[in-house]
Amino acid sequence: MGKYSELHLKLEKLADQFLRDQSDANSNLLIAEFTRLILSDADVLIDGSEDPDHPGKYDPSGYEGPDHRFYFHIFTSKLRFDDSEAKNPMVTRLQGLLSPIFDNEYLGGVSLNYKAGAGTILISKEDIMKGLQAALKAAE
Repeated sequence: MGKYSELHLKLEKLADQFLRDQSDANSNLLIAEFTRLILSDADVLIDGSEDPDHPGKYDPSGYEGPDHRFYFHIFTSKLRFDDSEAKNPMVTRLQGLLSPIFDNEYLGGVSLNYKAGAGTILISKEDIMKGLQAALKAAE
């Protein structure tokens, strides 16, 4: 596992860019970088607690999005984590975190750098699938 100092600077910059200009182009850049992190099974920082029944697995915090699905909070850096109201920093692998999202229709995806009162960026599992399909097509 990585450390709390793990930083996904490019994703953070793209998230900030998207918040300033919510265009399709900026959305596509954000999804492409998130897809790259998925493919490399990057360590990500979450707010969560270890599952007492399954050591090594973590229950991430999150919230219900406008589509009434649950989105896991992930953070691009410890600084973004500290800016939020999150309390329990945990580092986990991105692929392991995403696995249950695709197995449960109530789970919608991830929220990026959630901060109460300031909003968040939602990356839905449909967006993730489009990113992965685009990566597969580009690899052909």
